[in-house]
Amino acid sequence: MVLETKKAIARNYIEELQNAKNLDIIDEVMTEDCVIHLGSRYVDKEKYKNIVKSNYQIFPDTHVTIKKQIAEDNRVATQWKSSFTHSHDLMGKSPTYEEIIVSGTSIHKIIGNMIVEVWIYWDRHELIEQLGIAPKY
Repeated sequence: MVLETKKAIARNYIEELQNAKNLDIIDEVMTEDCVIHLGSRYVDKEKYKNIVKSNYQIFPDTHVTIKKQIAEDNRVATQWKSSFTHSHDLMGKSPTYEEIIVSGTSIHKIIGNMIVEVWIYWDRHELIEQLGIAPKY
């Protein structure tokens, strides 16, 4: 049952942060020294809050759908899809007001009931294809 609890923590965190726009969830479930890996770089919790706040403004209608979760030891991998309206300049492209859908995976390291480290990967090529910047395969 411990793994199911860890999966629930990761699921609730993602849904609260992305769908409910509850920025407080970061302080509620992440340790003070939590490290957030964004692809090949990493940020601390405060920098991550600023990134999320900015995303709330740029993509106010973002909705994340959790597709699958796998848990082992103290890690939970969550496969997700995120959708939003292209309503602001993005990567040099003027708004198209069309729906953009990107997929990704988050891995949460959970000790006790707290997230101590996060890895977030998403498909940038999927985004630039939909923006018309890269050719579709």
